[in-house]
Amino acid sequence: MNEESIKKAAEKFYEIRDIPYHIALDGEKDWSCGSKNKKLAKELEQLGYKTRERIALFRWTEQGLPKEALVNVDEDECSHLFLEVIPPGQDNWITVDATWNSELKPSTLPVAEWDGLKPTANAVKYYEIIPVEKNKEYLDSIDEQEDLKMNYKIYDAFNKYCDGFLEKRDNAGSN
Repeated sequence: MNEESIKKAAEKFYEIRDIPYHIALDGEKDWSCGSKNKKLAKELEQLGYKTRERIALFRWTEQGLPKEALVNVDEDECSHLFLEVIPPGQDNWITVDATWNSELKPSTLPVAEWDGLKPTANAVKYYEIIPVEKNKEYLDSIDEQEDLKMNYKIYDAFNKYCDGFLEKRDNAGSN
């Protein structure tokens, strides 16, 4: 196995992981789980990793989040996109999840670390993983406009919660 590829894979992971998490609500750039992990998949494939998308189903109220992050939870159930990868020279799929940026470490969210070879933590506590062969069917069934309309309040509250950790970082740096 090429150590340089492993090192570059870990560097790309941290580069993408540390893009501040943000669900696009009003036309801004989306840096949610799907966008970040799909970007990582492209980078890893260029380095010889096999990748596949996985979808986990979870409940917002089971993530240990404070009340301000769960304002107006009309629809508790949600889906989460993460990756499974096979590093070069290996045979088994491992979880790799670049969802939460490092500023979120003080939260209850599991900010992942990765060495390019071992599995990471999954970003959510899930109750089900969609079988790989059902991914496309599941993703095609999501009406993104309807999802955004139905979940706008929770997404907005969650974005503000995550942004609060960036503000704490910025304020700490200016002292």
